[in-house]
Amino acid sequence: MRYAGHSAKLLCALFGLVLGLTVFTRLKEGHLPATEVLEGSKVADPTSEVLYEEFKKILDTPIPKIEMESLEGETISSRHYRSQAYLLVFADPDCLICDEIYPQLREASGVLPLLVVSSGGRQEMVNKLREYKLDCPVAYDSLHVLGQILHVRGVPTAMYINSQGHIVGAVTGDLSTKKLIRSTMEMVQSDNL
Repeated sequence: MRYAGHSAKLLCALFGLVLGLTVFTRLKEGHLPATEVLEGSKVADPTSEVLYEEFKKILDTPIPKIEMESLEGETISSRHYRSQAYLLVFADPDCLICDEIYPQLREASGVLPLLVVSSGGRQEMVNKLREYKLDCPVAYDSLHVLGQILHVRGVPTAMYINSQGHIVGAVTGDLSTKKLIRSTMEMVQSDNL
């Protein structure tokens, strides 16, 4: 009887470990609910499933000053984007869902500035950029500092920063991210006509 308590504790610990690994794996693969596309303080896509309350807190607020190291070891700063609109995209080279947005990011890079923030391995991200022929600045955020400040809970996440430096759109999930990229590209292209 003395071991009965130990068996129950061991089973609970094992269950917790399996549950934790399952959640971690789903997060790492990008299996998170999609959020709604937000523009300013209004919901632009009422058909989406879940709205992250965290994004409401940052909409219409200035983007914090960003100064991070690039994959090549150089400094990337938000000052480089002063007075111009751009897309800030959080991705991870191990995220299978992120693979779905890279072709669209390549297309968008010809229309508007991009800044990709990667938390995965440097070399793996360099390989992803080569694989998808994506030429844009990539900041390395191994500690998820910027992601925490901006309430990023998963990848892919995209934020549209307007020319005044305010966050005016924020989404998570591949379909929502694709929508934000597409609508931003269309808006920029119509402004340039």
